[in-house]
Amino acid sequence: MSTDKQELLEILEITKNAIQDAKLHGNRDFEPQKKQNMTQSFSLQEIQQEIGQCTRCPLHKERKNIVFGVGNPNADLVIVGEAPGRDEDVKG
Repeated sequence: MSTDKQELLEILEITKNAIQDAKLHGNRDFEPQKKQNMTQSFSLQEIQQEIGQCTRCPLHKERKNIVFGVGNPNADLVIVGEAPGRDEDVKG
């Protein structure tokens, strides 16, 4: 098995364990809020258009740009990292 694949599997295992531990200790942030129709899919471009110049939370008052992200739009797996910071906001 390649090193990259092994690293990814280890990260996924750590993540799974962290979520299970959080649930065990009463954290319900990982529970689905409502059932969603998972048969419908959207392209990244459609999602970005839907987000548009979002004002759904107070963060929009301070931001300069929407930071949407980068990567392969056809990826089988997406890992979302930390929220964008000041530098990303400035760069867009």
